[in-house]
Amino acid sequence: MLRQIEDRLRTSGDNYWTIQVNIMRREVMAWSAQTEKQPDVAASILRSAAYDEDGIEKLPATPGPVIPAREQLGELLLQQGDTASASKAF
Repeated sequence: MLRQIEDRLRTSGDNYWTIQVNIMRREVMAWSAQTEKQPDVAASILRSAAYDEDGIEKLPATPGPVIPAREQLGELLLQQGDTASASKAF
């Protein structure tokens, strides 16, 4: 479903929300990989989403993410037992 929304936004030329939905989609993919016992894949996907989220300027009068990708990355790394990397992510 998120991929369809992302495609529609891309088609409409709304680059800001295309990127936001892409980040959300990768967050879901990362947590799915974590539940499928693929911690390296999960961390890689979520790290990429966090970097992209860090690099986009939030538009005025738009809501921020409920749980930012960077914070999710920290939580994921804590679950994986990598406290040093989690500390850096937070």
